[in-house]
Amino acid sequence: MSVARMGPDPGAIGAIAVTPSAVWTANDGDGTISRYDLRTHRVETRGGLPYLPDDTVDHVVADANGNAWFTSEMPTVTRLAPGVGGTSASLHSLKTETIHVPGPAVGYEALGGGYLWTVVGPYTFPGEDDRLSVIDPASNHVVDSVRLGHATTALAFGDGTAWIGASINEGDGSSGPTFGPGWLYAIRVGGDQLAQPFLDRHPLRRLLETGDTWGPVGIAVGEGAVWVLTCGICNLGPKPYAEHRMLLKVDPDTLHVLKRISLHRQTDYLAVGAGSVWLTAENDRSVWQLDPTTGRILRSIPLPRKADAVTCAMTATPEAIWVTMGKTQC
Repeated sequence: MSVARMGPDPGAIGAIAVTPSAVWTANDGDGTISRYDLRTHRVETRGGLPYLPDDTVDHVVADANGNAWFTSEMPTVTRLAPGVGGTSASLHSLKTETIHVPGPAVGYEALGGGYLWTVVGPYTFPGEDDRLSVIDPASNHVVDSVRLGHATTALAFGDGTAWIGASINEGDGSSGPTFGPGWLYAIRVGGDQLAQPFLDRHPLRRLLETGDTWGPVGIAVGEGAVWVLTCGICNLGPKPYAEHRMLLKVDPDTLHVLKRISLHRQTDYLAVGAGSVWLTAENDRSVWQLDPTTGRILRSIPLPRKADAVTCAMTATPEAIWVTMGKTQC
């Protein structure tokens, strides 16, 4: 295990991205971003970016060419690009570009199939904000946007497909949690790739649960399956929150649920890589390693136990698991 200091509070779900040359984090709390160079082990932090509020940067994705895309509580994506000449060794030398996206905000984003995929994510409200939008990185333009019919809650890309978690899209008029179904959508880009692409207006979808208070809170693709971390009754308080989470193993071709794994504990973050499935929680100080075939817990890996530290995000590569930790809350 190696430890490097990044920003003060490295974001929430999706606030870490790993490329062959760097680790990027979105630092919630001061509106900065950080880049950890895997060759030099140097960390650079930068703030003051357009359309990134001083106290909120929520999500980041990055590619191997030195580009990174950040989101906040705004209907925009902020892109850092190396420009002509390829990748840049300096975070401060990257140029900034702003991409405007339909909807009230961009909560989650994913790279895949030559596009940047975005959903409203945590800013979803029942009856609203169920849009998936796709950005062409070559032009920085939104090339298509589709309403799904259920409020979006999670996003991942893998196996040539965008996977979107969604929840009931109707409110009961109260301010409390609404029980309803959780859904999984599978969407591909169609049409002539040399002309205007389009999103499937009738995507495959699977009803996952019927009594959740939110849609899926995490999706990861790997080891021959789509892995979905369900909410259960996660909005009803600490005790039931910890006891009713479930991990679903889904066939990527048929969308059939192959295995349901009861977790019996609070679990917020999901990743797949290095031959295993990985789970952890904001208030936990360990990472669970699961066998992707049986779903059996193989081991629990302890994290640094500082008094005020909480787990903020997790991602996996074929070689390693990356976890960010912040102070008090993420």
